[in-house]
Amino acid sequence: MGLFLASVILSAGRLAIGLIPIYLLVEYVLLQEGKRTIPWSRVARYSANERKKLIAIETNEAGTHIHPLVLKSDEWREALQALRRYCPASEFTPSG
Repeated sequence: MGLFLASVILSAGRLAIGLIPIYLLVEYVLLQEGKRTIPWSRVARYSANERKKLIAIETNEAGTHIHPLVLKSDEWREALQALRRYCPASEFTPSG
């Protein structure tokens, strides 16, 4: 939103008309929310952020542009336990 306002101010309002459709495209077309099924065999690696209740899952599916798939849920612990059970070698822990 800040980028949108800065662009409108710097362009004296000329870019506002073009940025609104881009915002709608990103918000409602490119960002998907809902149910997505990933077979265990397609999980390339995953990582969890306990503080933010997030799990990021990278898949090795050909032809998709969802890398990583991010899950935010109150049931994130159950999802992480299932990932650890079915894909133990795929857990990624960032160093540092």
